[in-house]
Amino acid sequence: MRPPSKNHKAPPPRNNSPNPDERFKISTLDRIPEKFVRNYGKLLSNTVLLKLPNGEEWRVNLEKRDASVWFQKGWEEFVAYHSLAHGHRLVFRYDGRPYFHVLICDMSATEIEYPIKKPNHKGPKSIVKKF
Repeated sequence: MRPPSKNHKAPPPRNNSPNPDERFKISTLDRIPEKFVRNYGKLLSNTVLLKLPNGEEWRVNLEKRDASVWFQKGWEEFVAYHSLAHGHRLVFRYDGRPYFHVLICDMSATEIEYPIKKPNHKGPKSIVKKF
């Protein structure tokens, strides 16, 4: 088998979503891209859940003004907890009200290793009774 020629283009990545606009990247760290807002802004609730690959969910409020939507309450904690900085990439897939699946990539474009759980999460309630 011979290697592909330099002019050969790989097929575009598959998106299991019926609409490719359901995915977006955030580069300004708090504002949802205008194209996404034009297409889906009316479907967004005032509070969304950011779902990470480790199963964590982060509740974040949205502020809607004119044709713009920003992440608000809960976003700063999410950013601080994951040590996000300029150069990190976040890929969001909108899964309908109120869910966004989120992938976080570091500055080398490698997906980060997610913590097992947030420090303020309490473990499952103990079923051991004290006598």
